[in-house]
Amino acid sequence: MTTQTFSLFVALLTLGSLAGIAALVAIRLVGGPASGLTEAIEPVRLPLAWAVAAVATLGSLYYSEIAHFVPCKLCWFQRIAMYPLAVTLGIATFRRDRGFRPYVLAHCAIGG
Repeated sequence: MTTQTFSLFVALLTLGSLAGIAALVAIRLVGGPASGLTEAIEPVRLPLAWAVAAVATLGSLYYSEIAHFVPCKLCWFQRIAMYPLAVTLGIATFRRDRGFRPYVLAHCAIGG
């Protein structure tokens, strides 16, 4: 896989994620019969968050280790927060632990 193909894949994955988030926010704000969708997503919310963190981690590793892109200073700060986030969410997913929010929010705040 070329770097250009991988970049296109990641960009399309990002656009799909943003469209899904926008749809969920709109459903939550409008309510109506589709508002049950947010409750239906509840059981897969934690594994989905872990998948996003894992894909972001693997993507950054691909760019630095395989494509040999040198990360900027701000990218390093994001990596410092993202790598442990992938591990923390992975452990919480496999343990089915619901007390993960304070730890995850701290990582997200630092990464942001």
